[in-house]
Amino acid sequence: MWQAPLRHRYIGTLWRELRAVMQQDLFGQWKIAGYVIIAGDGSRVELPRTESNEAAYSPKRKKKGPQRKHRGKTKANRGRRGKQWRRARRQSKEAISKRTNSPQMWLTLFWHVGTGLPWAWRTGPSDSSERQHLQEMLGELPENSLITADAGFVGYDFWREVTGAGHSFVVRAGANVHLLKKRHPSARKSGHTRRGP
Repeated sequence: MWQAPLRHRYIGTLWRELRAVMQQDLFGQWKIAGYVIIAGDGSRVELPRTESNEAAYSPKRKKKGPQRKHRGKTKANRGRRGKQWRRARRQSKEAISKRTNSPQMWLTLFWHVGTGLPWAWRTGPSDSSERQHLQEMLGELPENSLITADAGFVGYDFWREVTGAGHSFVVRAGANVHLLKKRHPSARKSGHTRRGP
């Protein structure tokens, strides 16, 4: 029968104890306006170029299909502007290749806003999805949590999963988010918020 390594069992025990202490001994900072406010964010961390780091954290390269060669000159390839465009494209390919070979760890963290202490995290290669990491951690959140996050955590499916797990959210909407200007007849307006049926 497989058993988790001893260090993993210790980490699990430490996390349970830390979370219990946060709720009991720091009770005055536990809730804000009736919610347990949990902030979520992701960031990349540069790692040394060791074989183990490259194996674990370098992004997985996607295989490209056969590419057609363009015959003749296109507008982009003509004259001085075409040379500048080709040089910029070559430099961007080199930069992408360099980033691809560089191991970076993607760290997605939930932390408790009232105490400033970490609550849960996930790590993965630099091409990991911070949204997927947050979805994996939803089950670890305390009851009546309010998740606050930046514009990377948008989308109806993601928000539905958050509310389906019994939590609330406040997410910054960037220019990439298109909101409905006219409300649906089945929606009802309450102050500055709109709620579904």
